[in-house]
Amino acid sequence: MIAPHPLKLPFLQHPQEGDLRFPYNLDSRGTTTHSHICSSPALSHLSCCSALDYSRVRRSSPSAIGGVYVGPVVEAEKALKPLREFGPPAADIYQRMPYSAAQSMADFLWSKGFYSYWKSGFLKSFSDGAIDTILDFYAKTPSPRTVIVVEHDGDGAFDRVPASATAFGHRNWQYNLVVTTVWVSAADTEANIQWTREFWEAMKPFFADAAYVNYLGEATDESVRTAYGNKYERLAALKAKYDPTNFFCHNQNIKPNPATTSIGA
Repeated sequence: MIAPHPLKLPFLQHPQEGDLRFPYNLDSRGTTTHSHICSSPALSHLSCCSALDYSRVRRSSPSAIGGVYVGPVVEAEKALKPLREFGPPAADIYQRMPYSAAQSMADFLWSKGFYSYWKSGFLKSFSDGAIDTILDFYAKTPSPRTVIVVEHDGDGAFDRVPASATAFGHRNWQYNLVVTTVWVSAADTEANIQWTREFWEAMKPFFADAAYVNYLGEATDESVRTAYGNKYERLAALKAKYDPTNFFCHNQNIKPNPATTSIGA
């Protein structure tokens, strides 16, 4: 996402199948995939959105696609034209902006002071079954502040990096589902957590055995190993070399393991 001129994609009006499937169908045919684009379709009621003064958006339950284009603006306009013309969108906020603005643009969706319960995992594919399940559960969410995001990271520079080059794992999976359940009152905690867990259970057939380490809701030994995959032992060896006492032991901790055979290059 580091780019001189990120472009934010438009909000779409309704969470209907056509809206959500638009990027999925075109990507699968390879007609809109571009190595300079990363995009994330999202479902949100936007009931908390004071940042956008669009009455049509704030009265509905829109789907949105946020994304960043890295490259010349003229080429960005060409690459994103099919999506921009689709719908048309209820609110179009394409614009040049600094990286810091792109990073903070959706902060209003996850405001401080609320309760939250997140789950995330890589999808084997953005299939019809996965889409139908996402839409079915989104229609039943107990909180209008809940946001469901499908990050599309593949088909570009992201998955051209060799698997062994970085600690980050699972570059082979192109889509990552993030369920960010957010609610206001403690009295609604049980209902929201239960909805999230039921949603997650229904999505299990579509998940790869992989997760993004920054989205781990519960950073257990098992979940951290899942996030790093077959790189975990190499990282444990590095930890044993540079932090043998596990002084840095918080967050998604990798425990030192001096018994690991090789650190590697």
